[in-house]
Amino acid sequence: MPLTVLCALAAQLTMQWAMRRAEHPLSLNAANLVSDPDEQRRLYALLLEQGTFHWFVRTELIDLLWALSLAAALVWVTTAVGRGHPQGSRWRRLALATVPLAVVVPAIDLVENAFSLTMLADPDGFADWLAPTHAAVSRTKLTGLAIVLPYYGLHAVVLGVRALSTPHRRERVRG
Repeated sequence: MPLTVLCALAAQLTMQWAMRRAEHPLSLNAANLVSDPDEQRRLYALLLEQGTFHWFVRTELIDLLWALSLAAALVWVTTAVGRGHPQGSRWRRLALATVPLAVVVPAIDLVENAFSLTMLADPDGFADWLAPTHAAVSRTKLTGLAIVLPYYGLHAVVLGVRALSTPHRRERVRG
């Protein structure tokens, strides 16, 4: 497994650990979808009251590392998938052409984090427009994931069928 994938996995596991330490009443995805500024302030006040607000801030900071490591991992995976298809095939051209798109979802995650960290910097006085904007960016990110994951799944199926139907394919690809 390449280092980029291991880094992304480590960042995700660390982020989930920090989120558990924050004792937030919502999952991270659900917390990112809160569009009502008063509800967001109420949630921040709850974290401040229970003394775990700093863990939620850490979660968001770790999320920055997650987004960067995910971008690197997706570029690696997309390139590897492309190279797994036969030279000159449509599948190979499609996969390699979409390498730049591999960073779109992580880039949206970074924008989402910017809004979140701005709100966290002033948990009871942030501008009202930040909460719905943050939630909208989060929805965009989740929509992007809903598009990207089946795309990778399709390539995995095509590569898997090809590998099962072609004996010793691995040796020929390396050669």
